[in-house]
Amino acid sequence: MEEADRLARAARLREAAMASVREENERMAREAARNCCKQCPHPKPERDEVVDLLNGVRLSVYVAHCQRPGPDCTALVYSHLLSEPPAVANRMVEHLAAVPELAAAGVSWLACLAPDADRLILTYRVPASERVAAAVGAMRVEEFEQEPVGPSCLRCGQPIPLHRLANVPQAVRCWECQTAIERV
Repeated sequence: MEEADRLARAARLREAAMASVREENERMAREAARNCCKQCPHPKPERDEVVDLLNGVRLSVYVAHCQRPGPDCTALVYSHLLSEPPAVANRMVEHLAAVPELAAAGVSWLACLAPDADRLILTYRVPASERVAAAVGAMRVEEFEQEPVGPSCLRCGQPIPLHRLANVPQAVRCWECQTAIERV
């Protein structure tokens, strides 16, 4: 009986491992599909550069796409603002994500080990690249230096950060207070 149980357990573990490998392969395939254009089969070189705009803002751009992408290119561009303090850059990214003409595909998060240095990353399709660069170049950084006053945390009274409200629009507590409540 013990041998049968051992074999059954080994089979379950093997199946769980294979399922985990399948999930990881699917995740990697999705990630690869995001970084390439579905319109052509050619290899996609990566471009990772910093663009200095006329208003002094430095825009970091990362993308993998064809040499001559067309208007139907599905490759995604990832950008964040290097020249501004993280809080200001994040407010600028949140503003850009809300502009319908830019057709942003989303906002993701770049974690940093330094306190309060995390950056938000704007994601958009290659055809919107020029519109995004123009929109960032037209921004006045001074407009984003002041922390906007929004809803306050019900527990501590501090303003709820915009990136929290972007992720959870109905939030009534800041990250710290919500985490403290959930740990109890």
